[in-house]
Order: sequence, then C-alpha cells, then structure tokens
Amino acid sequence: MEKQKFTKKISVLMVLAALLALNTVMTCALTLWFGLERASLRKLQADMAVVRDKVDREIELREELFPQLKKSAALLRKYNPRLDLQTALAYAYKIYQCSDTEVSMDILTALIVVESNARVNAMSPRGALGLTQVMPGLWNCDRSMLVDPYKNIEIGASILRNYIRRHGLVGGLSAYNSGKNNRSLPYAHKVLGVAEQHF
Repeated sequence: MEKQKFTKKISVLMVLAALLALNTVMTCALTLWFGLERASLRKLQADMAVVRDKVDREIELREELFPQLKKSAALLRKYNPRLDLQTALAYAYKIYQCSDTEVSMDILTALIVVESNARVNAMSPRGALGLTQVMPGLWNCDRSMLVDPYKNIEIGASILRNYIRRHGLVGGLSAYNSGKNNRSLPYAHKVLGVAEQHF
C-alpha cells in the first residue's frame, strides 16, 4: 500500500513536473514571440515615421514646386499653343531639374521661349536645334541628342550655366546668343523681361 501511495505521489509529481516544464516552455515561447512582435512593431513604427516624413516633404515640394511648374508650362504653351498640357508640364519639370541658383527655372523657361517659341523641332538658319537652339558643331553635340527635348534642355542649361559663371547673368545670356558677353545685350534683356513678366 505504501508503495502504491509512493508511486502515485511520484506519478503526480512527474505530471506536475511535466506541466511545469510545459508551462516554462510555453512562457519562453510566448515571451520570445511577444518580444519579436514588439521588435516588429518598433520597426513598423520607425518605417511609418520615415514614410510620414517623406510624405510631408513631398507635400512641401508640391506646394512650392507645382505653382512654378504651372507658370513654366503656361509660358511654354503661350508661345507654342500646340503644346499639350502634359508635355508642357513634362518640359517644365525637366527645366526645374536642370535649374539651380545660377540658371533659375524662370530664366531657363524664358530662354526657351525666346530661342525657339517652345518648339521642339525648331531649327535656325544657322543650324541651331531644338528648344534651346544649340549649335551641334559649335558644342560638339550629336544632332540626335539635340532633337530630344529633354537632352536639349540639359545641354542648353549647361551651356548657359557655363556662360553665366564666366560673365554674370546678363553677360551670360548675351554670350549664349552671340558668343560674346556684350554683343547681344538686347537679347539678354528680352529673356530677362519675359522671365520677369511671367514669373
């Protein structure tokens, strides 16, 4: 009888030990799972903060940039009524990308309308091509690059930037038109006037 009681107590203790072990394993597993969940939640919160910052910056950019893009596109379309709004906005965005403190968006847009009336296929009697009327031979540019309006804007902005660095804004505009910083001052004033009137 004593032996049976002892065996029964041992069995109960073994069951209790097994339950305690199972409880410990489950507690560890749940702690690990909750720990991973907390880490996942912290990562998700950090990711959401980054996205929120990017969205806020995007909103700021749109509030600052979109009015400028609209003005640029409107000016391009004023000089070239055949230009649809989507294309004009695409050109305006490229102008924005190519502009900086030396070559501002308003000056580059004005240069394009003065040079080509915002016509992508414009060609001067001397052979200057595209929106910014770049001379292929003079600037060692392939004609195919100059008939691409986006490349043409990049190249024209780069040339203008180079002239402005050497001669200042008015001299740079004059040199862009004639090669000399004071030969084409009326042209420079025309570009500045268009920019001032529309921006």
